[in-house]
Amino acid sequence: MSRKVTILELEGLAINNLVKSYTVSECSSSGKLRFLKIIARDINDEELETECIEQERIGRLIAILASYRSWNK
Repeated sequence: MSRKVTILELEGLAINNLVKSYTVSECSSSGKLRFLKIIARDINDEELETECIEQERIGRLIAILASYRSWNK
């Protein structure tokens, strides 16, 4: 069972190097709109899940998570 988190919570975990991995999963699409969510795994191996949001916002969030990951290496 995954724990629901907000985007802000996920960013906070990522900037503190507490997110081990993440993937994007499709929720739904209607016409040109696609709704996606991020499913992440933290360092305690707990699954975290965001709400479904527009593809454009998910793209920005993935870029932020990738930046945080590179800072922590």
